[in-house]
Amino acid sequence: MAQQETLALDQAFGRYLCEQAAQHTMAPDALINLARCVLDWGRSPLRQRERTYEKVTVMYYCQQRNEAEWCLDHLRHFLVSWYRGTLYSSVHITHVLGLLAA
Repeated sequence: MAQQETLALDQAFGRYLCEQAAQHTMAPDALINLARCVLDWGRSPLRQRERTYEKVTVMYYCQQRNEAEWCLDHLRHFLVSWYRGTLYSSVHITHVLGLLAA
């Protein structure tokens, strides 16, 4: 995943959260602000089979179980239903979803 794709992923997640907020009649930035408080997106290079990718790591910091469930449910829905069709490689998204299901 190139750096431009990683940036596009972050921006798309923001659009997704804005749409979710509108659907639930919440303030436009409510879910984005919550996500910024509990999610940390990191990037690093990943080299596999003589190819270089950009690896995205998402860490979450939640004190309550329902907060963690909210974060992971939204992240999973975003990756599977909302963004998946735009990814160049389903291998990375499948790996992430496998980790989220564990």
